[in-house]
Amino acid sequence: AFRGTAAYGAFVAVFRAFVADVIVPVVGEGVAYQCPPTLRLHFPGPRALGAPHRDGDYDGHTGQEINFWVPLTRAVGTSSLYVESAPGADDAAPLDLHYGDCYRFDGEHCKHHTVANATGATRVSLDFRCIPLSLYEDRFGGRIGSYPAETTAAACGDRKVLERKGALFYRLLFSPLCALSSRRIPAPTGAITCSVSGLHQGLTQTTANNQLRNRTQTCIP
Repeated sequence: AFRGTAAYGAFVAVFRAFVADVIVPVVGEGVAYQCPPTLRLHFPGPRALGAPHRDGDYDGHTGQEINFWVPLTRAVGTSSLYVESAPGADDAAPLDLHYGDCYRFDGEHCKHHTVANATGATRVSLDFRCIPLSLYEDRFGGRIGSYPAETTAAACGDRKVLERKGALFYRLLFSPLCALSSRRIPAPTGAITCSVSGLHQGLTQTTANNQLRNRTQTCIP
């Protein structure tokens, strides 16, 4: 029932536009991508969210996937995601990111996990996976892992609809435009500069008491 609401539709529309105008230029071509993204809340407490793993440990994943992790709050220390620097390095460390950052990594091969959140603050984040269309084969019934997937044809269509409507959350997302729209970053892992204020605006339509900050943060890989 929730997925039939206007609020959910608005959020997914913003996410698709984010993929079309931010993620596609980073990858350098169209993508098949997880939609909707996974929303995660890591509350303070004695328990971690899952165990160390690689996405490749689970059925339905392929070596062509790229993982993107988007914090909607400050993500630091034990509230953040721990990621290996390279496959098999066994050196997982917490990402230090702000709202407005987006981290790209090889989640198919690099272990990642969380630990018990001892920061006293709840971390909210989105994550999703994508595959360059030149490498994509739909072998799992329109899914990436266990997640529903679609291609950027839908994302570009939503971006055009938002442009016609002049929606406030679209203007928030793309003004100022992300620097990524004019350059390609070849590194397979690292933080990238982006504006996710539109994603925040879409999310607040379903989370009335959200107090997330509206800011853009630059991170150098």
